Amino acid sequence: MDLAYKPIRWELPEGSKITKVVASKSCFAALTEEGKVFMFNEYAHPFKFDMVSEFYEAPQDIFGNKRVLSLGGKYGIRYALVEK
Repeated sequence: MDLAYKPIRWELPEGSKITKVVASKSCFAALTEEGKVFMFNEYAHPFKFDMVSEFYEAPQDIFGNKRVLSLGGKYGIRYALVEK
C-alpha cells in the first residue's frame, strides 16, 4: 500500500503547455493547449507509446479527429469533451 502513495516524476514532451490534469483509478492524463492527451498508465485505448521519452499519447482518431477541449474521470470512468 505504501507504494501507491509515493510520488513519481512524469516527463512530457518539451514545450507542451498543460491546461488540465485528470486522474482516474490507477491512471492520469494531461491535456495540452493543442488538444493533445498525454497519459500515464493507459488512460485511454488505443494509445501511442514513445520509446525514447517513455510517454503515452492518445491518437487523435479515437476522438473522431476532433480537438479535445477537456478531460475528466473518477475511479474507472474516463471521458473527453471534443469540438463539435
